[in-house]
Amino acid sequence: MVLIVPSLEGDALEDFSMRVAEQWKIGHKGLDNGAILLISKADRKVRIEVGYGLEGRLTDLAAGRIIREAILPAFRAGRFDQGGERVQAMIDSVRGEFKADDRRGAGGLDPTTLSDAVPF
Repeated sequence: MVLIVPSLEGDALEDFSMRVAEQWKIGHKGLDNGAILLISKADRKVRIEVGYGLEGRLTDLAAGRIIREAILPAFRAGRFDQGGERVQAMIDSVRGEFKADDRRGAGGLDPTTLSDAVPF
């Protein structure tokens, strides 16, 4: 699921994404196996919110790499539609098919909120 908002209006990215996930009840009932790609254009922030049922497949590390390698390059080039379409990388990660560049690390940053440190 992809959600693009114009602005967080001062709200914290993590809080906003959690509220959306709870309200939308993403994934299958009782399994908490959904994920949301949240994009705030004005705030220049991106987050992948992952339900507990998917954390083994779509880890924080994988989410950070998807943001860095599949989404942010398109956004930095001004192609927001392409960045949002990169949700396929999230699907590939769940299937075990996403291959990240192992030479890059998170550099000590929390990959779930990587966009806070690396603006697009």
